[in-house]
Amino acid sequence: MDTHNAKVLEIQKRIKTYLDSNDKRRIVFDHGSSNSTRYQDTSEIYRVDLSKLDAILDIDAGKKYVTVEPNVSMDKLLAFTLKYKLMPPVIPEFPGITVGGAVQGGSGESGSFKYGEFHNSCFEYEMILGDGEIIIASATENSDLFQGTDSSYGSLGIMTQIKIALIPAHPYVELTYYQVTDFNTLVDTLHNFRKEDADYLDAIMFSPNRGLIMVGKGVDVNKKPLGRFMRSFDPWYARHVNKISKKNTTYVEYIPITDYIFRYDRGAYWMGDYFFSYTHIPNIKPLRWLFNPMFDTRTLFLGLQKARLAKEFFIQDICFPIEHTQEFLELLDKELGIYPLWICSLKPVDNSEFLCSHSLATDLVLNIGIWGRTKKYLADPMGKNRAIEQFSNKYKARKVLYAHQYYPKDEFWTLYDKERYDQLREKYHAVTMFTDVYSATHVSKMLDATKWVGFKAVVKHVCQKITHRRG
Repeated sequence: MDTHNAKVLEIQKRIKTYLDSNDKRRIVFDHGSSNSTRYQDTSEIYRVDLSKLDAILDIDAGKKYVTVEPNVSMDKLLAFTLKYKLMPPVIPEFPGITVGGAVQGGSGESGSFKYGEFHNSCFEYEMILGDGEIIIASATENSDLFQGTDSSYGSLGIMTQIKIALIPAHPYVELTYYQVTDFNTLVDTLHNFRKEDADYLDAIMFSPNRGLIMVGKGVDVNKKPLGRFMRSFDPWYARHVNKISKKNTTYVEYIPITDYIFRYDRGAYWMGDYFFSYTHIPNIKPLRWLFNPMFDTRTLFLGLQKARLAKEFFIQDICFPIEHTQEFLELLDKELGIYPLWICSLKPVDNSEFLCSHSLATDLVLNIGIWGRTKKYLADPMGKNRAIEQFSNKYKARKVLYAHQYYPKDEFWTLYDKERYDQLREKYHAVTMFTDVYSATHVSKMLDATKWVGFKAVVKHVCQKITHRRG
């Protein structure tokens, strides 16, 4: 903890130096990584380095919680807690997502139908405010900041330490696939699903009339068949599931827990397939194996950011109240025709967590992941994005704001409690130090692609990974 305290004091010192100096440059808090799809402009800045906040500080196996710094990645967190046969109830599907990013960015996964988003298992934050003060935020101490920080995208303060509740872990997941043949069956089945029947729940639709609901249960026994998805010669999970959906009405397999949690990493769901169509390289197994270092989500997100590919791909997660999800799916089919679609059930929260994407007045939220491109989309990228936003607003549905949002400011604040947010910003000295959530996530125009820059960044990143592993 002494090392942690020294890191925090150094950050505090840097902030106070900036405040005392009257520096006119834009202040940027550098976490060292990002899973945002927005282009990152780092010119003319005063940098505060937060990248060293990457340590696991403590675990209390008896009380079932772990204390970490915000830049601890999900693969590091899971590997550590599994040593104690424990794990967080919800772990985002990409290994490179950090704990702080999951809290501030609103991350959910297949455990979310039961436990909510990742932050709903976090019960205490240490934070540095805009005036440099270090405070604790929890349900009983600075509770308004604690509730407001979730999905605030760094606009209220700097997270420096996070305490996360844990649950018992099982070494395998028994995963059962159930075929669905239309949107109505999909939505109705998810709506009526009983939480006590499983530990994990998500779905994929490969077309309007073909999809799978995937129901997982933690188990201690390894049975056959065994699914593996993390090694270079393993299948990409989405391709594996696609084959199952064509051949089986039901199917059961057993997956090691780490492979299950990060099953979508290789190939980044199905976005890796677009690399092959985009570059006109044959999408065959030997080449997927050869290019494997390029196809984890850390690398693909880096390339996406550097190449400014917003015009090329529709990449959004939108959380809909269950009552109107079927209408939304039908609209997506008509307006975009992008498949597959990922569907994740989320336990809703009340309006105390007023910035969260699953803070909706309903008994179940469905997060629809729409990632891809079609001729319909490419004909009018901005127009299609705004059409989807406007339809979503009709039902108070909310985007997960890691992705581009194009809302006019007045329209954006019809979805969130601006008065309450502004009061928090004022009370905790965030106004002049941290960019507000609208400005941090809004994109006013789609930048032209810089594909060569993105490719160079990916090659450099892959070379660094290979060198590090050999070292």
